[in-house]
Amino acid sequence: MGRREKILLILLVTAVVGWRGLPILRAMVLGRLDDDSRRIEVLKASAAVLEDKEFKLHINERRMSDWKDRSLPPEAAEAQRLYQEWLNDLAELAGISSLRVTPEPMQVTPNASFRAVRVSLKGEATFEQLTYFLHEFHRCDLMHRIQALKVEGPPIPGGPLKILLTAEGLCLQDAPPRSHLLPRDELSDSLPRSFDTLKVASADEFPKEPGFSVRIDNELVTVTKISGNNWTIQRAAEGTSKAYHAAKSEVELFPVRFDQKDLKLDDRRKALAKHPFVQPTPPRIQIADSNDPARQTKLMGIIFDGEHSAWLFNESTRSNTVVHKGTPISVGDIQGTVTAIEPTVIQIKRGDEVWQLAIGKDLRSMTRAGSGGDDSVLSGFSEESAGSRGGESRNPGGRDRSRSRRSRRPDANSEPEP
Repeated sequence: MGRREKILLILLVTAVVGWRGLPILRAMVLGRLDDDSRRIEVLKASAAVLEDKEFKLHINERRMSDWKDRSLPPEAAEAQRLYQEWLNDLAELAGISSLRVTPEPMQVTPNASFRAVRVSLKGEATFEQLTYFLHEFHRCDLMHRIQALKVEGPPIPGGPLKILLTAEGLCLQDAPPRSHLLPRDELSDSLPRSFDTLKVASADEFPKEPGFSVRIDNELVTVTKISGNNWTIQRAAEGTSKAYHAAKSEVELFPVRFDQKDLKLDDRRKALAKHPFVQPTPPRIQIADSNDPARQTKLMGIIFDGEHSAWLFNESTRSNTVVHKGTPISVGDIQGTVTAIEPTVIQIKRGDEVWQLAIGKDLRSMTRAGSGGDDSVLSGFSEESAGSRGGESRNPGGRDRSRSRRSRRPDANSEPEP
């Protein structure tokens, strides 16, 4: 075997050993490193899952804290009593009359972490008062809802609505115990109608930043500036009225839900301007003008008895006037002569113009018929045509006069008032 063949053999053996042995060598040297890399990836995925769970846990904790702040007191019986008082105050603030607010029987809740309490409210209110009550109810940042609502329309137009609703509040067992439903305190001094500043005995339970609302008796005010126990306020908020408040009057927080802060009572009223409990307005009864004889005189009927007469009735004097073709008419400022009597109208010539008066209409409601007394604007016949043809309504040329008249009928709505 020559030198060259030996070298090629050595290279071949080396290549075969390297191809077959490299994976074994790599597994022996780098296998542990690959296992560590895979373990690191698994740990990173587990860490991401834990971070996501921790984030959700923080969200739930904040949500639970928020729910505890919005919850009714934890003791169900006390919570129901306080909730009943609050609903009664809100209903009186809205102006609901014949008011009766009563607690409902306690509901059995299988979940011991919370209890639901219900209070029924019955009374009479206008649609505006009901709108105000529901607006303020939903604005208040409490864990409550309207569980049922029944509204009956008034038996007579303009009367009050009869309302019956059930409100439901939630009290969490982990909520902080308290002796009142919402933070409250007293006025240190009286608050006259013209004042826009007040002082409370203690502001510890109230928000530390301005922009919140409080209720003083039956007036809602918005706190715009805080300086210790002294507040600058905006009076008569949410449609309430300014009033004098004596010293030691109760000041109660009215918390507003975040999603309701920009929604005003006027916005709801505009949206509900046409509510479903309004009966249609009855038609307006037209009363004849006692100073206008033409307005009082109506065409009541037409009789075709060979002489073709019409009846004009004056509502003021309660008198009838029978007119025929050629009869002059003078009522108030309207003068003319009857030129034709047709089945539903009569024609009256005034100067060079012919006017028509329909049955049931007054003289002031006449409309212009045309320039000549022979051209009737409605189908039918005049006394002249009926007499000349024995009751037929054709002209000497045989053309149907009623059809030709119908094609030239003017627009009655565009006629001027006589």
